[in-house]
Amino acid sequence: MASWDQLKQYIASGYTITSDDGTLIKLLFDTGNGRSQIVLVEKSVTGSGVEFATIASPVATLGTVDLNALLREASEYVVGGLVAYSDTLTLRHSVPLADLDAGDFDAPLHFVIGAADSIEAKFVGTDDF
Repeated sequence: MASWDQLKQYIASGYTITSDDGTLIKLLFDTGNGRSQIVLVEKSVTGSGVEFATIASPVATLGTVDLNALLREASEYVVGGLVAYSDTLTLRHSVPLADLDAGDFDAPLHFVIGAADSIEAKFVGTDDF
């Protein structure tokens, strides 16, 4: 895969897309035990024109969790970093699209899903996302 369109085709061939607006794809994963996790895959472009796929999964609402403890927990995971989108705390990881292959996408996608679900379960206690 070397383009956003190729990544979108790959995602559509192996995952269930719940929405797609052209540059943002929403996926929903069953994580077991009655839990699920929303994942957003978005085309991102740096100021110098380098294209990335950003994999993001919400974990909590800002102001409802101990942010210091949440940041420390997130540091234990091999992928992702915490960011705030509006009032939603999200675990996010980005991969460059140039020379991207399936493993370069699938591995971080599944790591983000697992980490986000674990963080949400630990800090929120419910399955909000």
